[in-house]
Amino acid sequence: MTTSIPHNVLPPVRSVQKLSELGAYGISLHDNDLVPFGASAAERERIVREFKQALADYSMVVPMATTNLFFHPIFKDGAFTSVDPAVRAFALQKTMSAIDLGAELGASTYVFWGGREGVDTDASKDPVVAIKRMRDAINFLCQYVVEKGYKLRFALEPKPNEPRSDTYLPTVGHMLAFIYTRRVTSMPMPTALRTSRAYGILRLAVCAPITCSRPKSNASMLTQRYGLHWNH
Repeated sequence: MTTSIPHNVLPPVRSVQKLSELGAYGISLHDNDLVPFGASAAERERIVREFKQALADYSMVVPMATTNLFFHPIFKDGAFTSVDPAVRAFALQKTMSAIDLGAELGASTYVFWGGREGVDTDASKDPVVAIKRMRDAINFLCQYVVEKGYKLRFALEPKPNEPRSDTYLPTVGHMLAFIYTRRVTSMPMPTALRTSRAYGILRLAVCAPITCSRPKSNASMLTQRYGLHWNH
């Protein structure tokens, strides 16, 4: 069993301690669950050092990490698909920092949930342009992970029920089509799918990695390996 750090409820170190007492083997997190938005470099270093010590003290692991690209008002129009180029650049920078954090904590899976990637009225965005921006962002971040040498697999999480009126890539079918249209290169793309229903209570993880050089064959592989993740 894994679970996420409760937002603004328990300090991260106490969360690790309590979850260990309850029998959890690991703890998953958004970047800002651990390091507050706008924290200084010194604050980040202290928080992460104390958290890593708690993980070691209680024999806990971080199997999955992700980025909060939906809570702050700056992402009200989206993150990777925002019409504002400054917001898109900030979303990439924030995600790279969060990927660094996840890798430092030993995570093997990095989840992308495009909760703000969508529209509430069709006139607000061109969907073709928006999906291209999403594709460019994932291509860029795949390149970042490969160049950094991180042993991370990306997981793309569709969720049609929240929070936008029309969410981009809301289903497994949309995600499979999106993966197929990514840039084809000889470099591996460490990607998987996570489906979510009942507002994230039960998540079904499709765990087959995808190689960019064989998008069609690897898309078919996605149906062959499954695992369940409970997210309380």
